[in-house]
Amino acid sequence: MKIYEAFSDNRTAALRTAGDGRLRSRACLDRLSGSDSASSAVSEPSASADKAELASLQEKLLEAQSQLSALQEENKKLLERLATLEESEGRPLTKRRLSNGATLTYEPGTPDGPVYSTSLANDLRVVYEDGEVEIGSGLSSVEVSPDGTRLLYNQDFAWESVGTLWLYDFETREKQQLSLDGLRDGYTPAFADWLDDRYVLFVEQFASGTTTVGGDLCVYDTETAKCFRLTETAKERFQICSFDVYGRDCVVFDCVQLDEGYMEIGVSYPVMKVSALHESIEAGKTVDLRG
Repeated sequence: MKIYEAFSDNRTAALRTAGDGRLRSRACLDRLSGSDSASSAVSEPSASADKAELASLQEKLLEAQSQLSALQEENKKLLERLATLEESEGRPLTKRRLSNGATLTYEPGTPDGPVYSTSLANDLRVVYEDGEVEIGSGLSSVEVSPDGTRLLYNQDFAWESVGTLWLYDFETREKQQLSLDGLRDGYTPAFADWLDDRYVLFVEQFASGTTTVGGDLCVYDTETAKCFRLTETAKERFQICSFDVYGRDCVVFDCVQLDEGYMEIGVSYPVMKVSALHESIEAGKTVDLRG
């Protein structure tokens, strides 16, 4: 009986010990589980902070790359300008002080073929007190308007090359290409000059061909952005090469007459009053300079 009681007591003690062990194990597991939850709660804000920092760094990287591209572009322009200055060193530089306070600086150009213009320019710039504006090279018919507010020039007109007429505004410092809708296909604006502050006269001639020395006279209206032909005699081989505008008085034209083989057989210098040209322009009528 005593042996059974002892065994029973021992068994009870063992079960109690095992139960206590299971309770301690469960408590330990609960603590571990709680620790994981706390760790997760701590790690989530940390991950959000990392994402925010990553986004900030990526934004800064894009900004730095943009600044680098801008600096590289500026460096390219500076190197090109340096190369131009080194190339032009020792060559004559023309400076024209204008009534509007600006100064034109350029290298006098050399005519490429029969380009009828005494105003040829390379590396043309408009210099102000606070900086300068680059206009370009390969320019002809570089002329300031009578009122001194705008600059006219023909870009890239040369032997067998199509030119484009441009205006530069000295005040706004903006360039504007003239829309010559009335220009015929295969033709180019050649010699050009101001008739007055509103109208630009220019010669329309073949863009290629060794027999081309001139063409018809056209007018561009800077107020309406319209242009039309003032003469229709080039088809009869009477070509206008260039002209000189003498103030408000008259315009003197340099013309040639070609034969059927397009050989020059005559030269003439017809004169037309500015007032008569205005009348033809306003009426939309052509003129005949052959007299």
